[in-house]
Order: sequence, then structure tokens, then C-alpha cells
Amino acid sequence: MISRDGQRLPNVPNRLPHGLNLEFLQKLDREVHLTPGQHERIEKIITAGQQRNKELWERIAPELRREWRKLRS
Repeated sequence: MISRDGQRLPNVPNRLPHGLNLEFLQKLDREVHLTPGQHERIEKIITAGQQRNKELWERIAPELRREWRKLRS
């Protein structure tokens, strides 16, 4: 997607709010020393959330792109 000033906007499914990605899990692992079971559970939760966000974005992206085109014109 392109912003009104012609800059390419980030691919939203890959841009999750701070603290909701696998980098966060790595940091958490380093700081609190998760057990393997805790690490696995948290990773599954994050991955499932990312998948749900991706599916949601895929449903709304066409409409958002149409709106951006209208705004630019």
C-alpha cells in the first residue's frame, strides 16, 4: 500500500504491536529464563495471533486500498 505522499506503507500482517512478536519471546526467554514448555506455549499463542491478524488483514486490505486510492485522487 502507498501512503498519500507516495511512500510505500508497511505490510500490516507483518507489523504487530510491540511485544506481540517472536522477538518479544526471545527477549522474554533471556530475561526470565522460560522453561521449554513455557517457551513453546507462548510461541504457539504468538503464532496463532499472527495468523488471525493475517487472515483479518487479507479480508479488509482490498477495501482499505480502495479508500487510499480515493484519498489520493
